[in-house]
Amino acid sequence: MKTKQTILLALVSAGALLHGQSNVYDGFSVNDYTANETINALGGGSGWTGNWNVNLSNENNDLRYQGSSVSLGYTDSVGNSLVTTPGSLELHPGGAGGGELSRGLDSAFSGEVWVSFLNIRTQNGSWNWQIQFADAGGAVQVNVQNASNTGRFRLQAGGETSGNMGILNYDTDWAPGDDAQLYLMQITNVGSGSADAGVTLWANPNNLEDLTAGAAASLTLSGLQLNDISQFIFNKGAGVDQTGFFDELRIGTSSADVLPIPEPRLYAALFGVLALAFVVYRKRRARR
Repeated sequence: MKTKQTILLALVSAGALLHGQSNVYDGFSVNDYTANETINALGGGSGWTGNWNVNLSNENNDLRYQGSSVSLGYTDSVGNSLVTTPGSLELHPGGAGGGELSRGLDSAFSGEVWVSFLNIRTQNGSWNWQIQFADAGGAVQVNVQNASNTGRFRLQAGGETSGNMGILNYDTDWAPGDDAQLYLMQITNVGSGSADAGVTLWANPNNLEDLTAGAAASLTLSGLQLNDISQFIFNKGAGVDQTGFFDELRIGTSSADVLPIPEPRLYAALFGVLALAFVVYRKRRARR
């Protein structure tokens, strides 16, 4: 029994190191959500209050958001790969009218907030692909939105709207196993009560360990007044041109929180604990 407990401890420790220190996380794991079934009223990950909720003003709205066995991933230009879990959120046509997906955070975020997520749109739809961060009353503070038929994202925050990002956020030839797009966002001075907040969004960072290495594209808004962030909303349209995948949503207070990569210390720790478990097993066997 002690041997099994030691091995379990090793695996739990490994998982904690892999996922870093994200305050909020959902990797849409196949262990939490069933492929081809809605995620409405279900909840995986950590740092949330309650489960996912879909606006069911139309009874088929929940079909827009389904579990998937497809896994998204990202590797930067120097070979660092983002840590992910099997599974993703698959986006489908469904329902009519408003049908946003939402979930509250255990604790509101203020000050400096970092967000990362993997995304791939498999069709170039017009509008209605909005990845939002809202206050306790549901007012959207930051919105990453596809802009018309340009095939690019733009930022909306604090009453301001950026230009379009210089990278297409859809790929009609994308297939499972291909890299998705990694979006990283830094929000500063959240909840300060003054117009001193700023938002920067990067697409496909060149180096997950060094953001000064740049990215494929970026957008920035400044001079904003933003309330505390208390909930996440995915406002996806109902149309057939709004398909794709979303995965590995992380919210934290530093870039390291939301950009976990495997570290040598993880493998060393895991090897050490498993080696100890083997020694314990051999000793128990010798006493028999």
